[in-house]
Amino acid sequence: MKKRIGVLILLLLLAVACMEDPITPPKETTPPIDSPEAVVKSLAWSYQYGDLALFKSILAHDPGRNADYHFWLSDPTELGETQWGYDEEVKIQRRMFRPQMQVTGETPVPPELWISSISINLTQLAPFVERTDLYSADHGKDGKLDPDIWKAVDARYGTNVFFETQGDQSPDFQVTGEANFVVIEDKTKKPGSSGKFLLYIWEDLRASPKPETGVAATTSHPGSAI
Repeated sequence: MKKRIGVLILLLLLAVACMEDPITPPKETTPPIDSPEAVVKSLAWSYQYGDLALFKSILAHDPGRNADYHFWLSDPTELGETQWGYDEEVKIQRRMFRPQMQVTGETPVPPELWISSISINLTQLAPFVERTDLYSADHGKDGKLDPDIWKAVDARYGTNVFFETQGDQSPDFQVTGEANFVVIEDKTKKPGSSGKFLLYIWEDLRASPKPETGVAATTSHPGSAI
């Protein structure tokens, strides 16, 4: 009898854990981030498995050296936003990957928008090419990237992301479009070092959200309405 009760308690704890953390990272290790292509693959991996730590690790966040992440929208939001930076991006992903986390001053994520699974495909449409227009002419004093420190490249990708939310009555939604990813390489770091390749700019180029979802109607950025 005691053994049966112990099994029931274990099953109950597992059920609660699944409810609180619907997207669970796999046991396999993430692929090495040793190229611009690997950065985008890691971005997809972080979405697929709700890996917030991995997501944060691939974003550029070095304002002291003019390298801080930005997302650019193809069209302004209803509030007139045309871009946002590192802090807002991390907040969006935290609310999407960890909706059970309550932060003072934030509106809780509605239970019907809690995500149980994400399927994502990022298809490279063109090779990465260097972006010399992003380089500084005076070693960063103008606010641009110092080419002695950073190498910047970009490539276009097709994006297709499908979100499955919890509950039979919850709205699943899909976002398709294109994006331009700008990846920077820290030339001061040795190959294989953490943070050598980072996502600098995510530029939304075109979006086609499903009209019945009512979730991603203003931008192709996954999770922006959460």
